[in-house]
Amino acid sequence: MWIEPEIHNYFDALWYCFSVISTIGFGDIVVISIVAKILTILLSFYSIIVFAILTATVVNYFSELQKAKYNDSVLEFMHKLEHLDTLSKED
Repeated sequence: MWIEPEIHNYFDALWYCFSVISTIGFGDIVVISIVAKILTILLSFYSIIVFAILTATVVNYFSELQKAKYNDSVLEFMHKLEHLDTLSKED
């Protein structure tokens, strides 16, 4: 391509971006030019930020589910305590 002589077609460019984003770094394509090295650094930082945000979103979702279940169980327990005199032995 016009920036990097090691990348000859769009599939090579896509393959290189995949190896950088996934942090595998096979080493079959090595960038030589300064512009390509700078773009690789920016792509690496961008992919790290995207994966961090994705991970934080998933963790936050499951954390909110756990918090909702906990709050429901606490509310149910408080309701039973408030009506303790009317509960049967099974409750």
